[in-house]
Amino acid sequence: MSAIYIAPDGDDIASGNELHPVFTLDRASELIRPGGEIYYTHGIHQHVTQQTIARNGNEGERITVCPVPGAQVVIDGGGGSGGATPLVMLDGNYVTFKGIEVARSARQGIAIYAAKYVEVLECDVHDCWETGIINEGPTVDSNIGTLIEGNTVHRNTNHNLTGEPGYGQGISLSKGKGAVARRNYIFNNKGEGLGIMKGHAGGSALENVSFDNYKINIYIDSPVDGATIKKNLCYCTGNEKYLTYGEQLRSTGVTFARETGEGCLEGIVCEDNSLLGCHYGISFFEQKRNSGLVNALFHRNLIAHSVEAAWHIEPSGASGNKISDSVFVSTNGAPLFAGDMSGYELSDNFCHPEEGAA
Repeated sequence: MSAIYIAPDGDDIASGNELHPVFTLDRASELIRPGGEIYYTHGIHQHVTQQTIARNGNEGERITVCPVPGAQVVIDGGGGSGGATPLVMLDGNYVTFKGIEVARSARQGIAIYAAKYVEVLECDVHDCWETGIINEGPTVDSNIGTLIEGNTVHRNTNHNLTGEPGYGQGISLSKGKGAVARRNYIFNNKGEGLGIMKGHAGGSALENVSFDNYKINIYIDSPVDGATIKKNLCYCTGNEKYLTYGEQLRSTGVTFARETGEGCLEGIVCEDNSLLGCHYGISFFEQKRNSGLVNALFHRNLIAHSVEAAWHIEPSGASGNKISDSVFVSTNGAPLFAGDMSGYELSDNFCHPEEGAA
């Protein structure tokens, strides 16, 4: 069928047409065909079990999951903690999931696992026990070309409220290749804001607004084949609910580290970002020895009003990195550069107050 309808009071033995809607995304997935639409009808769709679309579209015939025009749709997992599965699983190729509120999952809100060219667009994902939107396959090649764009992602990773955090992110581009997170609004997550994680190859964070997330607003861990961090706005308001545990510190703007895998992080492009009022604007954390940045480009960034330093680099064997055409401003006496800046060449930057290193 070219159009399948899901209703809060639907029945999975029904035909799935507008007059006889089904109840679950799983049943709609069985009935839909490439190029078709799955429509959620108005209202709160209560589900405590995973809702999955496994049907594949193709390049010219995407499958779209969205509300009936004009409808407001919530998929509500009922809250709870420690669930075994995400609330919504997008496991088919060339699937677009659009315009739906996903809330209160006992694990992740929306997950993309072993699927290619999936889109998650204009959704509101909030109050999930773990990550809001996660893109993670079993291998790098199993998960390719995900687009996560225009979403509002907030108040997730609430498992960190129970003690020393296991982190997680509002949006996580984890194991996979070529995913893009663009123009998302990411805030008040008790884990980090946006992460490119676990060896994700060639991931991009573009034009996002990420603020008041625990510890880090954008975190780049172990990128393979480079990562692009461009035109993002990261800031901290000082909201006490979202300062780091115990120490009550503001989060950093963009942090790099090598937690998984071996060797240095190569080919990073970080440009045209604005990082305001953060603990550090940009930092490198040496999780492993000799894991530093190599041949990274930091260009046209604005870092202002950092609490501790605009830049903070732990010793890490860095080399060939360029910092240029940027503006670094400190108005509270904090240094602009702290830690080990060897391996970083600075040119044509504006620094206030002036520092010899620049």
